[in-house]
Amino acid sequence: MFFFDFPDFGKKWLELLKEAMPKLARVAVLWDPATGTVQMKAVESAAKLLNVEFETLEVRDTANLDDSILAASRKGADAMLMLSSPVFGTKGVYS
Repeated sequence: MFFFDFPDFGKKWLELLKEAMPKLARVAVLWDPATGTVQMKAVESAAKLLNVEFETLEVRDTANLDDSILAASRKGADAMLMLSSPVFGTKGVYS
């Protein structure tokens, strides 16, 4: 399993979310800590520039994906951003 660790993708995804939802104030970022912090730092930087709060939710495997999505809802996220990770590309996420 592999994934694309391009920090500019995360930044661009957040910019696109803000463009699609101009009133976006809070985004939940689903992040697999095994992928490192490069993507997360890019999103954090973009969030500051776009004046968007973000909540990082760790997703280590598909078993806790549902819990992370529910947590994003409870925390009042206007949107979710799923960073690139092998976890999110596995068959279990879609079945």
